[in-house]
Amino acid sequence: MLPFTTKPEQFRAVFDTNIIMAAHLTKNPRSPTRELLERWRMEEFELMVCIFYTKFAEMLDNMHRKEIRQ
Repeated sequence: MLPFTTKPEQFRAVFDTNIIMAAHLTKNPRSPTRELLERWRMEEFELMVCIFYTKFAEMLDNMHRKEIRQ
């Protein structure tokens, strides 16, 4: 068990940036990616993250581009 785990009985998940982007960009309220984020917010599982600066910057850039198009 990892020392920073708050609830040892919880599942852990690692999301690719594509999951986060798809959830952010979808207009479908029943989208599976949106559901994943909602279930994480409801603390059904623990989200593990490993952020590399380049991936994080890419994700922010893509989010910004989408906001400009709207």
